[in-house]
Amino acid sequence: FFFKQKTAYEMLRSLVGSEMCIRDRMRTYPSTKIFQKGTDLNNELQSLLELFNYSRPDVGYIQGMAYICAVFMFNMDTYTTFKCFSNLICTNKLVRAFYKFDMPKINTYFRVFEHFLT
Repeated sequence: FFFKQKTAYEMLRSLVGSEMCIRDRMRTYPSTKIFQKGTDLNNELQSLLELFNYSRPDVGYIQGMAYICAVFMFNMDTYTTFKCFSNLICTNKLVRAFYKFDMPKINTYFRVFEHFLT
């Protein structure tokens, strides 16, 4: 087996995503205070987001993913949370287009949505 070495861009993107998820998780549902620094859920959320960031460098971490992951955490164990979160982000075409900033696809979705509203 040959493993492809990550390029500097891929490594930088992972680090940026990792730093962003550190900052973002502190802002996740701040009124509940359950994701405050040092709590078990804060550490678990950080681990899940970093795992996703490193396991899917093609998507990486995008601001706001912590909210979606936290909703799963409220209702599921860690493994099921990661599995459901990853499947939602990576297999749902609409969600993936928004998180990858795929503007042609996003514009298509908006046109369809606008069509059905009129």
